[in-house]
Amino acid sequence: MPRASPNFSSTTAKRNQSKRKEIVAVAAVREKKGEQEREDMTKSSEVRKESSKREREERRTSKEDKNPLRNSSRRRRSPNRSEKENQSKEMDKEMKITMIRDTKEEIKTLRKELAAVREQNGELRKELATVREEMRGREEKGLAEKADWMKRMKIIEKKMEQREKKERKNNVIITGIGAISGNIERRVEKCLEREILVKVTLSNRRLRFVGIVSDEAYTRRSTGRSLRSPRAVNLLRLIAWRFVAGAAQNFLIDILVVRSGFTVRFSRGVEDVDSGRGSKKR
Repeated sequence: MPRASPNFSSTTAKRNQSKRKEIVAVAAVREKKGEQEREDMTKSSEVRKESSKREREERRTSKEDKNPLRNSSRRRRSPNRSEKENQSKEMDKEMKITMIRDTKEEIKTLRKELAAVREQNGELRKELATVREEMRGREEKGLAEKADWMKRMKIIEKKMEQREKKERKNNVIITGIGAISGNIERRVEKCLEREILVKVTLSNRRLRFVGIVSDEAYTRRSTGRSLRSPRAVNLLRLIAWRFVAGAAQNFLIDILVVRSGFTVRFSRGVEDVDSGRGSKKR
């Protein structure tokens, strides 16, 4: 092979040196860029903080600039307004304190009045309870008295019914003797003597037995003009025979004169004459 000339070798050496210098320069530039990037990365947080702080301050200043009264010279130079505000605040505080004090006192007085009203209500409740007890006692007493009176009334009604039954049983109505006129007592005496052959005396419509007419006349008594009620005849016969036996002395009978005759009422002395029981003396 042919040898290279010395000129060619020198030129290549120069080229290589220039390339090396370029490479070294590029590497140095790259290193500087990397260092700057690293520094920028470390300072980015601080920069952000400062930027945010700056933005806040700018906003604040912008708001203050917008408010015309905030930085006005008149407002800055008027100390009386702040004093008045302070005085008004103090007056408001004092008014609030006085209002609170007054409300507390009113609450205390209202509580006292409420306690007094409660005491009065308690006393009234006690009085009402006593009145109710008294009313209950009176009501019970009244009911007991009413029951007693009802019981007595029932007893009286029962006795009256028994008396009415007894009077109805012992009453004898004699009819068929015609209208009575003139001396009623004499007419009744004659009627009884004629009908049942019993001598009687009648004074003030009270009948008193005197005696029997005669046994023969009693046995031969005419039946044409007898009493209409056989029960009346039997009763008067029984009374007459008791008079004869001495069991019916001074026996009184009430005479009730009716339109067509008279009624003989045994007011005392006879008990259950139909059954033949004894009589009571006057």
